[in-house]
Amino acid sequence: MPQQFIIGRNGTQPFEIQAALTRVHSEHAQITINDDGKWTVKDLKTPKEGNGVYVRNADGDFKRIRTCQIQPTDLIRLGPAGPNSFTFMAHRVLNDPEKPNSLAYEFRYMKHLHGKLKAAEDEREAKNLKHSKIAKWAPLAGFALSFLIPGGTDVGMIAIRLSIMAPGLIVGQLFFKDPQKLKKIRQRRQRLVVCPNCGRPMSDYDVSNLRCSACRAM
Repeated sequence: MPQQFIIGRNGTQPFEIQAALTRVHSEHAQITINDDGKWTVKDLKTPKEGNGVYVRNADGDFKRIRTCQIQPTDLIRLGPAGPNSFTFMAHRVLNDPEKPNSLAYEFRYMKHLHGKLKAAEDEREAKNLKHSKIAKWAPLAGFALSFLIPGGTDVGMIAIRLSIMAPGLIVGQLFFKDPQKLKKIRQRRQRLVVCPNCGRPMSDYDVSNLRCSACRAM
């Protein structure tokens, strides 16, 4: 039989949502866990009467939804961004009733996600180092090869040598100098690896210690 949880200030979820969070309705959203293990979240209010349900996507942006399938590790925000909204990881509806406000699962997931994104960052750095070497030596290799062709210094021969060097220059400039990819990975890590309590980006120290140095959540 499916499990259903009404999320709100007067909802059936095991964790507390403070009454002072005025952007959160008494019964704001519903999370359903089907028998096949699929999770869905549904906004219980119409777009006109409600403050919205938002689900964070893979880039770290919150998108408003009416109803959609989610993963237990998805972050859900009740209401628009601001101090009176409430953000939580979907899995929290399964918290132990004796520890309803525990964030242990969330911090463990953030550590896993941090490791995954850090590995992607390290891989990109290694590629950038390799590519920077190619970018440096490809034009020089083309220049060296150009002297294998016998000839004088007439204009035609100079043009031929330049044409031999051109592919190396193109390879170096267009294909291997891409610092933006590394920057995007780092930005994505900052947007995704955040404290499940206050939403601030977590440092490497926070991740390794499974706690937030800003709000002290753990």
